[in-house]
Amino acid sequence: MPALTAIVNKAVAGDRSISLFYNTSNAQLGLLSQSGTQDDDANEELTWAAGNDDYPGVIMNPSQMSSSLYQGLNFVFAVTTPKSDSATSQSTNQVSIVSPVYKKLAITLPGNISVTSCSADDGGWVYFTNRYTTDTTTVQEVDLRTGRTTNFLSTSSSWINTSLAAYYDPTKKDRFVVFEASSLMELSANKQQIQFIGATGNMLRNTPLAVSYHDGKAYLYYCQMGDRALYRIVKNGETWGIASQVADAPTIDEASQLAVVTANGFNHLFYVAQSGAQSEPTATGYFTHVRDSLN
Repeated sequence: MPALTAIVNKAVAGDRSISLFYNTSNAQLGLLSQSGTQDDDANEELTWAAGNDDYPGVIMNPSQMSSSLYQGLNFVFAVTTPKSDSATSQSTNQVSIVSPVYKKLAITLPGNISVTSCSADDGGWVYFTNRYTTDTTTVQEVDLRTGRTTNFLSTSSSWINTSLAAYYDPTKKDRFVVFEASSLMELSANKQQIQFIGATGNMLRNTPLAVSYHDGKAYLYYCQMGDRALYRIVKNGETWGIASQVADAPTIDEASQLAVVTANGFNHLFYVAQSGAQSEPTATGYFTHVRDSLN
């Protein structure tokens, strides 16, 4: 089951192109161009996939991926492991840049597959999970400018295998990371404090998470327990609102990641639906593309 993440290609006028990244069957990075408007994806669909020996490491499967525009470049991050003899057992994995270059950023213990990122005009940050004690996991941050790693001890309530979703608020000049505990929680990186997102008690255990930020509002997406329906909750200022179901969204497959980007008045959501999980990533229509209006 591929991981996936999406980013608007600002090199194309009018936010008309979205780059959808995924990990291929030979454990490398693929890129699929998608429409950023209401037009059919088929008009934009171009695919590139890395060769088997293009990188000195391989993307873990399962693993999550994330992407951010940093210093004018589209950076993609994932949990990786070095290429090695099959008889060699790795005691650690790496959190790495996998595009536009391969570069290790941090070390994490096996079993930690979560990664997310966000950026501002003058900075970029990558977040991942790591084991803090035998029974606890924390969220950690890598500053792309300085290379410094910060361990947020206030996130020790996070569940093992939690997904992560991050955004930058330019008004507050702060980074925020959403993770899963007894409910969904939000970390303020500047304050190193957490708060409950109180209306999300209906979340699915180990729900995929995705968040976008547009015009002063944060849009958080997650799955409901039971029927795995896709839900949205919006933060305006300091307050999270009431969660509501995303209309006409097919059920997400239990192994799929969730990605979101904002373009042309819509949050564009990408994932693998239950109906498409048995095909290959190169198959037409394998990735579900849902357009959720910002209104």
